[in-house]
Amino acid sequence: MTEVVTDEGLFIRALGSERSPRSHEVVDPADQRARDLAAEVLQTVQDQHVWAISYDVYDTCFGRFWSASYKGVLWNRLLRSFRNMIIDPAKHRHTGDPPEIPGEYDPNDRRWVSCAAAASDGCLLITTDEDLVQQLEATELPALHHFVPLVLSEAESHL
Repeated sequence: MTEVVTDEGLFIRALGSERSPRSHEVVDPADQRARDLAAEVLQTVQDQHVWAISYDVYDTCFGRFWSASYKGVLWNRLLRSFRNMIIDPAKHRHTGDPPEIPGEYDPNDRRWVSCAAAASDGCLLITTDEDLVQQLEATELPALHHFVPLVLSEAESHL
């Protein structure tokens, strides 16, 4: 099974794919497809792969569940899957507090990059941040630390 690091943007989009039946929010169809894809990818990672996780990544991602605007069926399914993944040592690899990986990318993304660098060779870093992927691909960081940065639209074909 492949080790995967996901950023909080994946959680934000996935948890935003479900809204209250009483919601009057109008969502662009393309944005809804991206939200649905994020939920599908997140579920696939949690059920079929090994999630590489640091303390910082865990705190950030787990916190996203409680900030979701609607807590319906999808929210419950993703939270249950997340908890099961954390409980099962075969479903996650804890990287502890990995050293910060310096580089020319947004400092807010250091937790994801550091975790991916500390994971096993071939780890997939799945993000909704296209700028981060471009910044990383313009450097030697992924090759030096043996991880693959992917935007959400590329993730499905790698899982």
